[in-house]
Amino acid sequence: MSTDKTIKKPANRRIVFTMGGKGGAGKTTVLSAIVAYLQEQGVPFDLFDADIENDKRGNLKLYFPEAEKVNISTERGLDIFVDKLFGGNKSLAVADLGAGAGADTFPWFDKMHALLAQEGVLFTAVGVFVRDPASVETIFSWASKLRDRVSYLIVKNERDSEDFPYFDGTPEGAKFKELAHPTIIRFERRESDIQHELNARSLTLEQAVAATNGSMGTELKRVSTLMRMKGLKNRFEVELERANDLLLP
Repeated sequence: MSTDKTIKKPANRRIVFTMGGKGGAGKTTVLSAIVAYLQEQGVPFDLFDADIENDKRGNLKLYFPEAEKVNISTERGLDIFVDKLFGGNKSLAVADLGAGAGADTFPWFDKMHALLAQEGVLFTAVGVFVRDPASVETIFSWASKLRDRVSYLIVKNERDSEDFPYFDGTPEGAKFKELAHPTIIRFERRESDIQHELNARSLTLEQAVAATNGSMGTELKRVSTLMRMKGLKNRFEVELERANDLLLP
């Protein structure tokens, strides 16, 4: 008779979610690039668009029709992530949370985190900010509630500047880095004419690079534009490779 009493730990599952806050920081654009990266890696995952205030151009579901639109402000709305993780064959859930989502997320997290952690569920909070101090403050505010119960993937969106004094040059930023131990990556600025065309055609950069049909705009069909887009895509993939342990189950 075997006397091996080793207790097997449950297989890890992971929930990756954006820290919803002030609009205009490029949160959905960055998450779309992360989603495209996961798809290219062949990682199976469930995708959720919980930004119910953004039903028009720029929401995650517009770029990825397979994303499930959810309203987390309903009673037990956030439970859908748990039910998908344990009710299906995918061990990763990715969600774009909208502005003001903290009011629903923080109480749910306080009730459910310990229970889910016991079942092997890991959490990654994705924060995206630009030079605007308000976008940085969103990350500090969420971190004060989530504390060390999540891993932090912080994305410096260089859309307006490569300099982020409120994050890199303040006591608040230093304290966050010391306590949260975030993985920090950069999201390179895209040329305005390229991003304008992508927005106008509801395409992610990755989708535009992969497209072979004639529906592309004149600008996106230029050889030089395609080369620039491939370069942006490849360089962000290198950044994301540093965060694999925060994005994969």
